[in-house]
Amino acid sequence: MPPMSCWPTWTAGQLGRTTGRCRTVAEAVERLQEAHRLEALGAQNDPLDFVFGDLLDTFTADETAVLAALVHFSGPARLAWLLSMTQLSPKAAETALDGLLYRSLLVEDDVAGTWLLPPLAARFLRRARPEAVGASGERLADWAYALVVENGHQQYDRFPALDAAWPRIAAALPVLLAGDNLRLQAAGDALNSFLDFSGRWDDGLALGIAAEARAVLARDHGKAGSAAGLLTPLAWPVCRCADLR
Repeated sequence: MPPMSCWPTWTAGQLGRTTGRCRTVAEAVERLQEAHRLEALGAQNDPLDFVFGDLLDTFTADETAVLAALVHFSGPARLAWLLSMTQLSPKAAETALDGLLYRSLLVEDDVAGTWLLPPLAARFLRRARPEAVGASGERLADWAYALVVENGHQQYDRFPALDAAWPRIAAALPVLLAGDNLRLQAAGDALNSFLDFSGRWDDGLALGIAAEARAVLARDHGKAGSAAGLLTPLAWPVCRCADLR
């Protein structure tokens, strides 16, 4: 069930639609209360499906592609980041974003030029549109892999390119971790020096631990040892900071 803080936004979006089930505030409140009741009873019905499900059939192909791309970002995303993931033109992507914003599904920052898909909606879309989410995630991972291999390792003069693209690289890491082990290990090797140099020690530790576990699962014992070895230099600054505190 969405938290009560989300109810006004959802209600406003429902009342603004011509194809929704709720035409009045009373109808919207009744629908939310019914979803809450089903959750309290432990019914099989998913409250997220109860709230968002009727929107699925209203999405155009472009809107679905944009939503599937936004799912991967925990923070606000820029239009340029979505284009390679959706394979849409800037105009088509903007039109899709406007349509989703009209439904109150996105949070827009006019000044920064960014859009955010709230976590509850992202969670629902991962389950309801797994193929579209998977396709956009693979495009993001392919882009991030090419970027870090080209600009990573000990190429310190190229680190500004990785720093500028970090929000997108970070969004791609879960996809890389779930994908091919060899691609993941190569990306981790390329990122190691950058993460240390830029002070992203927590990110480096998390990636190293996950990459080691992934290598063990894939019976890639050589890479598992290498990933474990990378944890020591990355852990030292973190431990040192803890000592200072």
